Amino acid sequence: MPTKIAVLGAGSWGTVLANLLTENGHEVDLWSHNPDQVALMKRTHQNEHYLGAEFTLQPALHVTADL
Repeated sequence: MPTKIAVLGAGSWGTVLANLLTENGHEVDLWSHNPDQVALMKRTHQNEHYLGAEFTLQPALHVTADL
């Protein structure tokens, strides 16, 4: 049964953790204080600023700037 999880902080550690939890079937909200970063992550499915272009986010990962 999937668990709903919120990860606060979309830096390298938070992004990787949220992505791994999503890969394992959990419903994850990844929060960033930066709405521009959120928009870019939603559009590209990457967090290029912290992880480079080779790291792709899971499509089911929900990225938000709203708490």
